[in-house]
Amino acid sequence: MNIVRSLVVITLSVIILVACKSKEKPATPSNFCQPDCGMDTIRVNDENKNKAFVSITMQNCEADSITWGNRKMATYRQLLFAELVGKYVKLNKDYVRIHLFDDHAWLQFNECDKGQGYIVKLPFNKTENISRKNSAFNPMYTNYKVDEGMVAYTDRGNIFVEDMATGKKAMMTFGVQTDMEYDNMPATVESVEITPTHIKAKVLIEKEWKDIEKDITLE
Repeated sequence: MNIVRSLVVITLSVIILVACKSKEKPATPSNFCQPDCGMDTIRVNDENKNKAFVSITMQNCEADSITWGNRKMATYRQLLFAELVGKYVKLNKDYVRIHLFDDHAWLQFNECDKGQGYIVKLPFNKTENISRKNSAFNPMYTNYKVDEGMVAYTDRGNIFVEDMATGKKAMMTFGVQTDMEYDNMPATVESVEITPTHIKAKVLIEKEWKDIEKDITLE
């Protein structure tokens, strides 16, 4: 399929990928800043015909600004990073992933201080709105196993998943609304396993850990 072939998941040129890093030390919310945060610009380029890119500048360990675009755009889009995610965040470059597609990019990261997970969809045009979720299950956290081509997030009572390339979606409910804090999600959702056909989660419901799972169809 053309949409599958258009997927470009590129290793960040200034990053040692978390897959390598995790062999030395598992990623947990308590060590997203270890050994330290980074100062170098985080940038991913697509060297194919569209020349798509996403670039994040850093200042004093905080993400300062983000710029993205491709050769089809007359001007690139740029924002202060705090405007993009709603607050100032520190980043460890080992826990940032960027995925480039024909008409959009996906940014996944866990902020440094508490490990809160974010996902952001960045359109390669000037008119489409940016989509941001501050309650993401990112695979950079060891207990959250999410298929490489998917993103996932919660609203405290459900898990929502989306195929990054196609935009097809599915969900699974917990059956109740939890009192989850987004900056401490593992206290309520200990683990998830998410594939294009199945969602499984271990969730704290009424002071009891419960395994919840569901077969899904992305549509």
